[in-house]
Amino acid sequence: MLQTTTEAAAIPVSVAGLSRRIGALDILSDIDLDLAAGEILCLVGHSGCGKSTLLRLLAGIDAPSAGRIAFGGEVVAGPGRFVEPEKRGVGLMFQDYVLFPHLTVQQNIAFGLRGRSRGDIAARVQSTLQRLGIAHFGTRYPHMLSGGEQQRVALARAIAPRPGVLLMDEPFSNLDSRLREAVRMETLALVRQVGATVVLVTHDPQEALMLSDRIALMHNGRIIQTGTGRDLYYRPQTPFVARFFSDFNEVRGTVRHGAVDTPFGRVAAGHGAADGAEMLVLVRPGGLRPGSGDGSIEAQVVHRRFCGEVEELDLKLDAHPQLVTIRRNIGDFASEADRIRIVLDRKDTFVFPYPRDNFASGRFKLD
Repeated sequence: MLQTTTEAAAIPVSVAGLSRRIGALDILSDIDLDLAAGEILCLVGHSGCGKSTLLRLLAGIDAPSAGRIAFGGEVVAGPGRFVEPEKRGVGLMFQDYVLFPHLTVQQNIAFGLRGRSRGDIAARVQSTLQRLGIAHFGTRYPHMLSGGEQQRVALARAIAPRPGVLLMDEPFSNLDSRLREAVRMETLALVRQVGATVVLVTHDPQEALMLSDRIALMHNGRIIQTGTGRDLYYRPQTPFVARFFSDFNEVRGTVRHGAVDTPFGRVAAGHGAADGAEMLVLVRPGGLRPGSGDGSIEAQVVHRRFCGEVEELDLKLDAHPQLVTIRRNIGDFASEADRIRIVLDRKDTFVFPYPRDNFASGRFKLD
């Protein structure tokens, strides 16, 4: 049985063939996903890709059109079966926090503990407040709190019942950039202490890379690639995946004897690429670095942008009509140089077939 009113340990989550349709519109299509108990998964993708819809289905706020969802091996949504949200043992944390303005912080947290004894509720509220370091404003109302403080209260309310699954929908998007970084790392530490299985929705690639054990990247209602942050960053399966997590300098070329000639140098095309095939070569700004000797290229510096610890340079290459952007640490280049020499770092270079639909095309395996 799913645990709701007693202490709940992290539970695995399984999603199979999940779809959601509204009329003739497919919102989600054939979603398959498995989470281990205690795993933190980030659902990431552009606005409108279906992330929040999937979270709503997991929460029980909405019902799927097809497929099934299981928590701890028990089906909570599927053909002939639908478990209501309050009986799923999940904690919910939304983008706008949804705090009741007429209730104090303590009362907001206690709201999700109804059905327990009064003494148990009081003890659970107090221990949760202390765990998050917010016991000192337990008697305040939401309008008396800063954005970061409201975020902590929303988290406290979500974890107070000790859920087996915690669902978080863009929980840091309302915070300013400096506060966001501090709060999300603090939240990650607290979530790991709680031990729940976590599904966190975000549109921020950096946030997904920082917070997750694994990432599921979505596009047009489908999961495109699932894996660790390193998997998706260093082993993208399509140009869409690569571009989502990084900027690139992009060129096209033709395979000759197993390689593609680019303005940056010759790049291996990968196994399975036939001579004459047109390819797309993506090079990260950090994949072009200062260097000399064999394989180096001379470039004209057109513009510099100081970014603190790093500097961005726009370069003009003799063999390439478009400007090339590179990004390196301050001091890697002579600050006043008009011309520099650069070399290609192949670990930040990716080669894909070039069909008309780059989104659907997979990459060739590189040595």
